[in-house]
Amino acid sequence: MASLPPTLRVFGVEFAASISATTTASWQAAVTRFQAAIAPWQRRQVVTLHSRRNVLETFLFSKLYYLAQALPLPAAAARTITAAAGAFLWGEAGFGAERMAWETLHGPLSAGGLALTHLPSRAEALLVKQACWMIGQEGRSAAHLAYWHGNNLSHIFPQLQPPQDLPRRIPGFMTTVADLLEEVATTGLVDVAALTAVTAKAVYADFMSSPPPPRIEAKSPNIDWPRAWPRVWHPGLLAAESDLMFRLLHNVLPVRARIARLDPNRCDGQCPHCPGQQETVDHLFITCIRTADLWLGLFFNALPALPSVPSNAELLRVAFTPGDRDGDIAATVATFVMLVWSTRNQDRPPTWADFVAALRDRPTPFRPLWPLRPPVD
Repeated sequence: MASLPPTLRVFGVEFAASISATTTASWQAAVTRFQAAIAPWQRRQVVTLHSRRNVLETFLFSKLYYLAQALPLPAAAARTITAAAGAFLWGEAGFGAERMAWETLHGPLSAGGLALTHLPSRAEALLVKQACWMIGQEGRSAAHLAYWHGNNLSHIFPQLQPPQDLPRRIPGFMTTVADLLEEVATTGLVDVAALTAVTAKAVYADFMSSPPPPRIEAKSPNIDWPRAWPRVWHPGLLAAESDLMFRLLHNVLPVRARIARLDPNRCDGQCPHCPGQQETVDHLFITCIRTADLWLGLFFNALPALPSVPSNAELLRVAFTPGDRDGDIAATVATFVMLVWSTRNQDRPPTWADFVAALRDRPTPFRPLWPLRPPVD
C-alpha cells in the first residue's frame, strides 16, 4: 500500500498531522515561492531604493498575505524572507556600504523611512482581522474559537461563550491568536460590537504607530530632521535625486571614510584631493577643494530665497527654515548633490557651467533661485 504524502495542499495551506507541522510546512512552501518570485526582479534594472520598495510591496510581500490570515508567521520564516528582501532592496553589488538598519525602513517617508512593510506586524494584523471577522460572524468559526478561547476571552468578547467541556491544552497557534485578540481589545483598537468592521490596515497602523527614529537623528541632533525628511520626497525632485538625498541624509553614501570604517583593507578613507582630510559626506560636498567654490556659489545665491541663514550642514540636508521657495531650494540642492556625486565617481571636477546647465535642464515647475547665465554659442 502506498504511503501517504507528509502534507496535503489545500488552498495554499500544507495540511499536516498537527497545527504546528501545518504552520511550519505551509510557511516553508511560502518562503520557497517568495524566493522564486523575487529572482526575476533581481535581474531587472530597478534602479532606486524607492522603486525596489514598490516592487516588494506590490508584487512580492502581497503573495504572503493570504497565508498570514490563517497561520502565524514563524520567526525563522520572517528572517528568511527579510534576508531575501534585503538582498533585493540593496542589491548584491553596489549597495554594500549603503545598507542601513532594517527597522529604520519601516517608518513613514516623512520621518526618514521608506514605508516598507514590517512583515511580522503585518502578519499579526491580518491574523487579528481574520479572527475578529470570524467572531463577529458568530457561526461555526466563532464556535471553534470559543472552544479554545472562551474561558479566557469571554469577558472581552461576549460572543465567545466557553463550552462545558474545556480543552485540556491550548495549542501554541491558538495561544498566539488569543494574545493578539486580548492586546487589541484591551487597548481600545477593536470595537467588540463591530468586529466585522475591523481592518488589517487599521490594526497594522496601530502596531506601527511609534517606529524607532533613524539612528542618524541621535548622531546629528543639531539638524531639524522633521523639516528635512519630507523634502527628500518633494515632487519637484527626480526619483534618482530623492534616492541620493535619502542616502545622504542617512549618512550611508559610500564615501571613502565610510568604506574605510566598514572595511579598512579597501581604502584609508582619505580624500584623494585634500591631503590629511577624510572624505566624509560634509567634506565631499562642502569643503573639498574640488567642490568648495561650487558650494559657496550655491549657498550665497540661495540666500535671498531663504527665510533665515542655515548652516552648511543644514542646507546640504535641506533642513532650512520653511518658506515660499522650499521646493525650488530642495531641487537646487539635489541638483548640486547629484552633480558632485556623479563627477566624483567619474573622477572629474564639477564646474559652475555644469551646475547651471543642470539647473536649466530641470523640468517645470522648477523656478531658478537666481538668473541662470544663458548658454554660450
